[in-house]
Amino acid sequence: MLILHRRAMREATLTASAPGNFALGLFFIAMATGCGRDAEPVEAWSGPLYPGAGLQFELDDRGADNPFVLAAEFGDIYRDGGRVWYNAPLTPRQDTYSIADADSGETLAAGTITIDMLPVADLELLDAGSNDVSGRYGDVVFSATGIESTRGTASFEMPGSGETLTVSIDGTAATLAWNGISIDGFGALIDAERDALRSLSTHPIARALTMVALDLGCRDEAASLDDAAIAALLFPWQVILKYEVADRGREIPHFLAESSCSFSGFREDDKDEPLNLAVLWDNSNPIPTTLFLFPFDGEGQAEARP
Repeated sequence: MLILHRRAMREATLTASAPGNFALGLFFIAMATGCGRDAEPVEAWSGPLYPGAGLQFELDDRGADNPFVLAAEFGDIYRDGGRVWYNAPLTPRQDTYSIADADSGETLAAGTITIDMLPVADLELLDAGSNDVSGRYGDVVFSATGIESTRGTASFEMPGSGETLTVSIDGTAATLAWNGISIDGFGALIDAERDALRSLSTHPIARALTMVALDLGCRDEAASLDDAAIAALLFPWQVILKYEVADRGREIPHFLAESSCSFSGFREDDKDEPLNLAVLWDNSNPIPTTLFLFPFDGEGQAEARP
């Protein structure tokens, strides 16, 4: 089902208030139970993670009432019934966490997570017209084309890496392609899609995916750019937000504040600051969007703290 963006924002907000309906899109890892105080901990996760992204751990055969000791140096780790959630911090750092049985002292799981993205860069426009735009953000080259606000394409590439992300919008659906895997924003991810998206969200290209459309929106050169082109540039970040980020309420303002454009949620009433006219966001909307159709549903979406 394709729905207009403002309707989608309202529905996503309403769905978030119903536990169990809004969630279920995080990276699931089952933990071994062990058999004693000196059992070796299971390495639940060790590797990179997108700032603000989440991990969910199911507790095998322990029940919702079994007490646990949770510890994380920087991230937000907490318990919800028989699950343990970890939400990554927003600033680059290495974090460690552990989960232990409170009664036996047995360490059930432990992990090391590296939170990292390339630093904020300046957006350089190489060409911008009514239908096409191209430019560079740090080491990433991007381009986008829109036709009559119904069809659009975009690409992001790090020259010399041999890796290119492509996006296609045809008016009724949007799809991104990365490492041979396509993701359309509908439904829960299968394992191959989840692995591809985690690879994308922790790739050096991820900073450009987050910032290009945000920084482009208030530029004079792009004022007349076709809406579908902006939508194609924004779509990859929207996909990451849906499936990877457990607490969008923390992460989105963090990245919006890094943009060279101003957004309605941060505008001061007594100052005449430019608003981002292409990417729409305010404090009541869970995901930034455009004047375009919003090709997402709620199934498989990452869940924040209950």
